[in-house]
Amino acid sequence: MKKSQLTALLVLVLTASLLSSFEPQPTRAAAPNKVGVNLAGFYDTAYLRATARAVGEWGYVGVLTSPDQAFRLQQLLDDCASLHLIPLLRISVTGGQDDRWEKPQLRDALFWVNVFNTLNWHDLPRLLVVNNEVNLDQEWGGKANPAEYADWLSLFARTIRATASPPGAYKIMMSALTLGASDESGQTIHPATFVKGMKAAIPDIFNQVDGTAINIYTLRPYTDNRRWNYLGYREQLDLMGRDVPVYIMEEGLDPHFPYTDQDLADQVRIGWPTWQNDPLVVTVMPLAYVPGVYLPEDMRHSGGFWFFGLDGGGSVTAISRTYAALASIADDPNHQPPYSAQDELIRAFLPAYGPRLGGDVYFAEVRHNLDTRFVAAWQAGGGLAMFGYPLHEAVAQDGNLIQYTERARFELHPDGKGGASLQFGLLGREALLAQGRSFPPVAPLYQPTVTASPSPLATATPKGKVVQPAVATPSPTAVAAPLADFLYYPQTSHNISGPFLTYWRAQGGLATFGYPLSEPMLEGDLLVQYFERGRLELHANSSVTLGRLGYELARRLDLKGYW
Repeated sequence: MKKSQLTALLVLVLTASLLSSFEPQPTRAAAPNKVGVNLAGFYDTAYLRATARAVGEWGYVGVLTSPDQAFRLQQLLDDCASLHLIPLLRISVTGGQDDRWEKPQLRDALFWVNVFNTLNWHDLPRLLVVNNEVNLDQEWGGKANPAEYADWLSLFARTIRATASPPGAYKIMMSALTLGASDESGQTIHPATFVKGMKAAIPDIFNQVDGTAINIYTLRPYTDNRRWNYLGYREQLDLMGRDVPVYIMEEGLDPHFPYTDQDLADQVRIGWPTWQNDPLVVTVMPLAYVPGVYLPEDMRHSGGFWFFGLDGGGSVTAISRTYAALASIADDPNHQPPYSAQDELIRAFLPAYGPRLGGDVYFAEVRHNLDTRFVAAWQAGGGLAMFGYPLHEAVAQDGNLIQYTERARFELHPDGKGGASLQFGLLGREALLAQGRSFPPVAPLYQPTVTASPSPLATATPKGKVVQPAVATPSPTAVAAPLADFLYYPQTSHNISGPFLTYWRAQGGLATFGYPLSEPMLEGDLLVQYFERGRLELHANSSVTLGRLGYELARRLDLKGYW
């Protein structure tokens, strides 16, 4: 930018600022807590009230504002002052076509300086974040450019500081970067490349900011890559080469990946002690708004919320109990947020369907329906104790109808004649394949005699009871032991015995579980055995259950629009 342009702009701004009244910058007796919620553009009074209940006294609220929404800012500040919230304003330029944000111009700096200097701030901190995820083409006029952003950031910071009264009234934060961006996509710039480009354009650019926004949008506690877990803010600071205050403005699970209430509780459990203990982290703001593209068809007209539930009139109806609990323990780094598998408010994080008419069974705990075509098999096979909750709405996949539950995958396979057969998915095989594991064949536990196995529709137990499983599969040929306490299958060269055999028989045998793929073995503290359709687990109280392979596999899939 030419020096003459900047000089002219500063003269205009200084002249305008002489006509403005200024509020003194407050000195607070107690530091604000770190709990926050990012409302994006949803900062009407109703949402701010709900946020205040969630985050507690002097927690943070993040909002997105653009020139066409600037008229709402005074009401926002009035509400924040009365509700005891600290606002963090992320400025932008009005969105253009094709969901792109326009590049800021010289006039935009003058516009924002005049707006901010004429507002009544009610002694609230004046915290400004300059744009968002600027290493994405769509966030920078269609083509990301680190030199242009460095120039704009420097102009804005110098301009508003030159007009601030008292001096230092504003804190200027750099845009968050999309940590997962790459140079190869053609539409994004890798964060390391972007930071290098900013430094090349203005070597001291990171000395001109008071902090940085950070988006840990993809929070996967089960990865050790800092670009994809709760330590993402350290990644951006290392790239900048300077430790500055951090405002985590977007935090949550990647909507491209399936997740459950347990994931959402775990992300707070795992990340919070680190964030709370790190003096650089000022606030953590899970993003409340979920872009409509990731929601079911009937919700896409209005978007959805992770931490808030909405009724038909747009009123807030639910707040996550897990996250809200942080408000009361913001000063306790050892606190473990509460979690209950039955906690409906935690499960209300999930963008999900409501109950449907017909034969579907709706589970308010997970806000999903079990498809009517799977209900009978689910109930006959043991229901909730056996299969767990449905994790999503039934979807078409490879010509079949499928639905994951916590412990199984229900599949309806058309037969080409107008009918269909119901089967359980081969989760055990798929889990082992994903892990790259296989087990060598073993000999029978005892010398066997060759017999034909019973049909899977009538599996004999040692007591002669006939169990009718939920589904039918082709009848295999098995080798049964002369004693009743084990079975050996040459199809996979593995045995079933003891409590696993008892459970396997009682719950449907081959039709439900398929052939054994391993012998019993220890995984952690559990004795487990893999079968084609699941994993059996022996617990300390001697009970056997079906493992949560449905959950473990489903979370890796891209079923966007159904989760």
